[in-house]
Amino acid sequence: MDFRTWSPFQSQETKKICGHMTESEKVSLMGLGFKYGIWIAITLVIPMALAVSFPSPLTIGFAIILLIVFLICLPIWLKIQKIHLCSTEWAKTKGYTPDQLKLFGCRKR
Repeated sequence: MDFRTWSPFQSQETKKICGHMTESEKVSLMGLGFKYGIWIAITLVIPMALAVSFPSPLTIGFAIILLIVFLICLPIWLKIQKIHLCSTEWAKTKGYTPDQLKLFGCRKR
């Protein structure tokens, strides 16, 4: 398991794809993860920190609006991730498509 492609709730399909990634595909996936981290900071962390540190109707309203934007855009980010995973060499040979790929999975008990 490579820490650069590991996620705590990965589905088995995602683990297989990540396990067969080339080095350049892993770097590309890390870049996508970095962009997602920036997106979370801009739409969640910073606005919420400002709303807690400087509570006013303006900061709280701004934080709520950005939270809504984040929630609306979350499916888009997940679709981008699926497209990226399915564009890897190994996933293409196995016939994975973004519509069929399950990103998250739970362990069976």
